[in-house]
Amino acid sequence: FLIKTAEKYKVEFLCSAFNVEDALFLSSLGVRSIKIPSPETYNTELHRCASTEFDRSYVSLGAAARSEVLDAIDIYNDAGCDWVAMHCVSSYPLTVDRANLDRIAWLKNYADVVGYSDHTESTFVPAAAVVKGASVIEKHFTADKNLPGRDNKFALIQSEFSSMVEYIKEAEQCVVKRGLGFQSVESDTVRNYRGRWG
Repeated sequence: FLIKTAEKYKVEFLCSAFNVEDALFLSSLGVRSIKIPSPETYNTELHRCASTEFDRSYVSLGAAARSEVLDAIDIYNDAGCDWVAMHCVSSYPLTVDRANLDRIAWLKNYADVVGYSDHTESTFVPAAAVVKGASVIEKHFTADKNLPGRDNKFALIQSEFSSMVEYIKEAEQCVVKRGLGFQSVESDTVRNYRGRWG
């Protein structure tokens, strides 16, 4: 049902797999992308499966030692597959001061595409991640924060999600490279105001 609903609305269906058996089941359903959650960062068997069975893997790299993260990275890079290294701090909810967005730059040394899996309650932090270099954002969404379950408490409702998207769009605009000299929009200031009060 969920796969057909995603197809109907032209949204990519994506599901987390916590073990090889689940990953292979998803593959048998024709699912071509997979999410590997942070608790499985250490699970090299699952990474090997994802790197060969799926067209694209989104790999959360939280809740793991540096060596475990590098081991996972090596599996995907050695396979030469399409994958996204997702910075993640696996705490629910995550306070903004623990987001550790500088880690995105470190991951960019090892992966062509880096994303951010956000567990804060913030609508702004994902935009900050974009400024830091993330090009994929994962954020929990809910219709009601009072529903049962851990994730609903920090997930965003529709209006908050819309605000987050607007922040991300602004962040994408402000990091467009415009060179090191003055821009054309500064021409009037350069022509008419430099030295004016000297």
